[in-house]
Amino acid sequence: MTDTTAAEPTGSQTRDLSGARDMIVCEDVSKWYGDFQALDKVSATIKEQEVVVVLGPSGSGKSTWIRCINRLEIHQEGRIVVDDVELTNDLRNIEKVRSEVARALDALPGDEGTAVYLVDCQGLTYKEAAVALSCSEATVKRRLRSGRQSLAESLSHLRPGRRVEAEP
Repeated sequence: MTDTTAAEPTGSQTRDLSGARDMIVCEDVSKWYGDFQALDKVSATIKEQEVVVVLGPSGSGKSTWIRCINRLEIHQEGRIVVDDVELTNDLRNIEKVRSEVARALDALPGDEGTAVYLVDCQGLTYKEAAVALSCSEATVKRRLRSGRQSLAESLSHLRPGRRVEAEP
């Protein structure tokens, strides 16, 4: 995965993020599984409240990159910063990011927390999450929207005065 070209929003989708702070910064992130290079110097900056879609064919590194950002996988080269915390081998930094999210996820009602975990943390599609939860895709979307709203509210103390939205 090397191409991080973003499509520009059109029409009513356009939002001014020029003043938004960087939420996720990846610089030259590389990851190998043995001799196989799954990520080759991936760089991207994602602003606060920015919506990003990661597209690519099967095996191109999409899930690996997301797992590295969540620190479920360890990248071997490059730099990843999430919410001003650099993800290094320093467990305090990793735990700082994970503990806030985990505490907030634990506070969600079961179905909402599970939907947020499956879709946002594990990268499942709505369809895959619907199968895992034995419900419809519409129900997954409803639970996800509600869970994200609850999660944003419970983490709002980290950014006082910030407006909370379930969906951008």
